[in-house]
Amino acid sequence: MKTLITTLMATTLLIPVYGEGVLKQREENQHARIKDGVKDGTVTKKEDAKLKQEQHQIHQDVKAAHADGKVTKKEAVHITREQDKASRDIYKQKHDAQNQK
Repeated sequence: MKTLITTLMATTLLIPVYGEGVLKQREENQHARIKDGVKDGTVTKKEDAKLKQEQHQIHQDVKAAHADGKVTKKEAVHITREQDKASRDIYKQKHDAQNQK
């Protein structure tokens, strides 16, 4: 619990510098992790589809946040939390017992 609170506090402090470039870079990194999982067989086709759908939703939220030209602190926190969850989901799928056949 302390770790979660510390992480959230640190994330909140980073929000002002957490602009479009960081959001885009993190999105690209997560796509690459999914692609690597598919390539090495640790992510199945079904898992790949689910993870890509999750990434698509995050991308839509990023686009909506940028629509007015400025990402608010609230929007950045929301997107950061989505990306954190997606990162955990990618890790879980790459490290579960399922493999592509």
